[in-house]
Amino acid sequence: MGKRNLKEDLQVDLKTNYENRNSGGMQGAQYLNMKADDRSFIKLKKGKNAIDIIPFVRGTDLFKGKKKGSVASMLDVFIHGYFNQAYDKCICMKRTFGKPCAICEERSILKDMEEPDSKEERKKLEKRIRSLTAKQRALACVINLKEDEDDENNGQIQVLDESYFLFATPLLEEACADEDGGPVNYAYPDGGKEVHIRGGMKKMKIGNPFLEFQKFDFEDRDEEYDEDIVDYDYEDDVLDHGAFSLDSLLIIPTYDEVKAMLEEGAILPEKEDDDEEDEAPTPKKKRKGKKVAKPEPEPEEEVEEADDDEPENKCPYGHEFGTDFTDKIECDACKKKTPDTFRSCATN
Repeated sequence: MGKRNLKEDLQVDLKTNYENRNSGGMQGAQYLNMKADDRSFIKLKKGKNAIDIIPFVRGTDLFKGKKKGSVASMLDVFIHGYFNQAYDKCICMKRTFGKPCAICEERSILKDMEEPDSKEERKKLEKRIRSLTAKQRALACVINLKEDEDDENNGQIQVLDESYFLFATPLLEEACADEDGGPVNYAYPDGGKEVHIRGGMKKMKIGNPFLEFQKFDFEDRDEEYDEDIVDYDYEDDVLDHGAFSLDSLLIIPTYDEVKAMLEEGAILPEKEDDDEEDEAPTPKKKRKGKKVAKPEPEPEEEVEEADDDEPENKCPYGHEFGTDFTDKIECDACKKKTPDTFRSCATN
């Protein structure tokens, strides 16, 4: 056995424990490759935030109509999260790329199954369906302009990962609000704007409060960036490089890998005998489609998924809640009359 480097080993252990101090145990698989010293997430906070959004060069041809080498300011993807015991997150291949997705298939089966008899089982079924619903995320390369002593990467390029509905939608609406003056090109390196964001905690009828972005303003930058900042050079010093190629950071799973995540990590039904596993609940009210086995209940705690809070699970205009969200006239009316239901539908 070789000689231990006790001091170095304990330093590494201390640093690891510090970095994982708020992790709360095992962390599930993710959909972004952040395993590098120069990669970190920015965490927007309650109160005043200020960021510069930095454009990036696409490193792949994954997205239809978006060529490798083209420049973008934001990447939007659909993800599945917290659908199994491991609290995994993965790209929804169907909603993002139009390819088969095992989780979407399972959700479709559950939506078409016969409705359970008891109210409790119906709630479990609805909760399971919601947990399998893909949610849209907005990804961007940003620089935090606010001092943050808790973030050792503050001031460097970081990855922003937020709800598309809560972050990107109001940001784009504000940037394009002045039709006469044209949109605000906040992301342009030379002549862009600082993005100032005010965040507030939003309380829901069910679940924990979550951060809602209440106001977006654009202000002149103190300093401009060179256009070379959009190019990420892996040979540069890790603290002195351009924007990450966000599409290159995506972890693209195979169909079988997603299916294994769904099946192997799924929570088993409670107090159910082996010889009764394949029995469907007694029908009360039928939905279209065939009968399938009893759905698996969801984990009791959905970690940091405030988007799942849902004050009412029905669309007042007859559309499919959480699925048919578009820019319909009815959606605009819902946004004004029942904002909590609108927000819950859009983030489902």
